[in-house]
Amino acid sequence: MYHLIVLILCIGMTIINYCYPIVSDNANPIFSDNVRISIIIVGIIAYLRYMYEKNVQKANLLLERAKDLENKEKAEATVGVGTCICVFQEGYQMIPGFYDFLIKFEDDSELILSSSKAEVTNKIITAKGKMLFYYVDRFIVDVEEIPTEISSEDK
Repeated sequence: MYHLIVLILCIGMTIINYCYPIVSDNANPIFSDNVRISIIIVGIIAYLRYMYEKNVQKANLLLERAKDLENKEKAEATVGVGTCICVFQEGYQMIPGFYDFLIKFEDDSELILSSSKAEVTNKIITAKGKMLFYYVDRFIVDVEEIPTEISSEDK
């Protein structure tokens, strides 16, 4: 937050420096050219740091919200039966630390769901058939493999 204060001070000093010769009888600005350039550079750096910290704060809030949603109870979750079509590669994750899965449900809808839980991730990757997905928003709470019935011909 202090970066924002530094930015406001730099803008104020720059404005005063440009307005001083107009208001006073003295035609010379308060600061020399080198000082003015330094103030502008410090202001730009303060702005960039402020924007960076603001984005980091947003990312941390998103990650915290994702963890909260993922730890909800099964009773609060939406239930769907489907299969995992695709597991996204690690470099293409929407949220760092979460695995993303493209799930095709029985009603032919597709949804990208995420999970950071190792047991859930392993169940999805190793499953061969349909699964019961419990999810809140776009985060998987739990999964259960639906056992496939073995017909008499396969025996």
